[in-house]
Amino acid sequence: MKIIIVGGGIGGIAAYHALRKHLADASPAVTIRVLESHESIVSTSAAIGGGLGLAPNGLRAISSISPDAAAYIEKRGFPGEVMTFRNSKGTLLGRFRAGRKARYGLGELMLPRATVHDALLQELRPGAVAWNTKVRYVKEDQDGVEVTLEDGTVERADLVIGADGVRSVVREAIFGQKYQATYADLTDPVTMTFGPKGFFGYSPSSRDIESKTAQLMWWSTYEIAEPPPRDTPRDAILQQLTARHGQWVSPADAPGRSSSPEYVTPRLPHWSSLSGSGRILLLGDACHAMPPHSGQGVSCAVEDAVAIALLLKHYRVSHRFEVNESLRRTSEAYEAVRMKRVGKILDVAKHGGASKKEQSWWQEKIRDWFFWLFCKLPESLNDVQFAYDMEAEIAKYIAKAGCEPTAT
Repeated sequence: MKIIIVGGGIGGIAAYHALRKHLADASPAVTIRVLESHESIVSTSAAIGGGLGLAPNGLRAISSISPDAAAYIEKRGFPGEVMTFRNSKGTLLGRFRAGRKARYGLGELMLPRATVHDALLQELRPGAVAWNTKVRYVKEDQDGVEVTLEDGTVERADLVIGADGVRSVVREAIFGQKYQATYADLTDPVTMTFGPKGFFGYSPSSRDIESKTAQLMWWSTYEIAEPPPRDTPRDAILQQLTARHGQWVSPADAPGRSSSPEYVTPRLPHWSSLSGSGRILLLGDACHAMPPHSGQGVSCAVEDAVAIALLLKHYRVSHRFEVNESLRRTSEAYEAVRMKRVGKILDVAKHGGASKKEQSWWQEKIRDWFFWLFCKLPESLNDVQFAYDMEAEIAKYIAKAGCEPTAT
């Protein structure tokens, strides 16, 4: 079986590790190749940019495919287990414990996205990634999947996994131009301050182990019709930030004191081939781009990767179904396990996005009361997300679904 992964970001490299562990190492006939448009590891890590919150379930998924990568991340991430909420007048609304290591075994971390990527890249085998290789289009036929590169080269595979982000070329092989990415309106360790026009957040990230210092990442979330150009000068960005948040009271000035544009994809009806063959699968942002305030983007992408690998292992290695049947069953199970969970996370994130919009005085009061009340709620509210274990969920699905082995 030949597998091509399009995209060498976090989701794509996680898929490589998961497939190598659960499928390739158990079946020498399986080959895995990653196609990445950036020229090298250095250029990819530099471009991946931005900060993120890595939830316990995401770190658990990474640990299941690479304990060393998980350890690398833990050493460099900043603990974000307590979230502080304030309003634009400097009033403390409350603090909420979210993702504590003491409860979930692994804790919430704030860190640069590139750190997660770097951790996964360290265990790549030589030649696993074809750098500077851009895919022009992908096409499924009766015998498999055809991948055409920018230079005209054509490669064939039994399975193509689209881990190529919100502007996915692989997604177009399934849906054409129907589902296109659109722009989304978008001391205390993790702090978010809410005002009448969106909110401003910041958190330390990327601990420097030797100097015991940390970088600071921030995000300004507000409603806007179109994204600003990527080459917007820093001075212009600073002016915009000052105009939006300049009059807000900072925690240092509060009385009584003792990010970049994001794109989302519409909800897809399915994450695999229209034919039902399972020869093309999507993961991560290619099928469910998360709004930044969900805090689950990277975690869900890695969970997707682990799910695909475990299901292929079950149907292809353990039960020895022939290739086409194993792919069909894998895609069916993948969507059954993942789409419901991701849909719930997106639903919650959608409601949370309402705080971006301009609000009246009364709406601000209601919002402040809500966050005060929210911080009084038990930490167990997060168990559905943070205690999630992809390996355990796949085991439960397999036990419930059952299947009979057939000859290869």
